[in-house]
Amino acid sequence: FHLKDQKQNNQHVPMGTGDTDAPAILKDAVDSGWQGPCVVEPHLTHSDAVIATGVHGTGDVSLSNLSAAESFHIAVEAARQLLNSVGAECTQQA
Repeated sequence: FHLKDQKQNNQHVPMGTGDTDAPAILKDAVDSGWQGPCVVEPHLTHSDAVIATGVHGTGDVSLSNLSAAESFHIAVEAARQLLNSVGAECTQQA
């Protein structure tokens, strides 16, 4: 899974806080026995590297004063919390 979430206004937000069905989709996957990798998309703020990918939508304006590293940490923690809430076992790898 590539984890990213957004609001209806196309603003990228931490996992589980958007207007998508991400929580239900992940819960269904876990309940069906899925065990696999997850990748957190770094789109909460738009660094030069993210902009170079041709990203659509906007960064999370509430996080715009944070560094890319700080906003990515928020993204990872939100994803971890969401995965834990649906019963997924999370392990960290760098």
